[in-house]
Amino acid sequence: EALDDIAGRIRRALQEDRHDEIMYHVGRPGEDGFTERILAAWGVDGHNSHTNICSSGARAGYQFWCGIDRPSPDHANAEVILLISSHLETGHYFNPHAQRIIEG
Repeated sequence: EALDDIAGRIRRALQEDRHDEIMYHVGRPGEDGFTERILAAWGVDGHNSHTNICSSGARAGYQFWCGIDRPSPDHANAEVILLISSHLETGHYFNPHAQRIIEG
């Protein structure tokens, strides 16, 4: 019933040329682009993910505040490394830096 309701709302928005009222959000994309192709076929430019929302927000913040893109941390010379996350796997920037954090 819930899916039928959502499908009906999407269908009505498409039929009434209200493409800007449709948006798809996924945590981290892990598919082959199927969703992008569906949205493009519908004429909808409304795909968001954790990556583009989180990354763009972080990069914009650094640009506004410091005039730079996200810097590379100096783990080797850090006195304190504070990881704020519910668990390590959610801190996706942790994984590429894990060895340098351990060495630091």
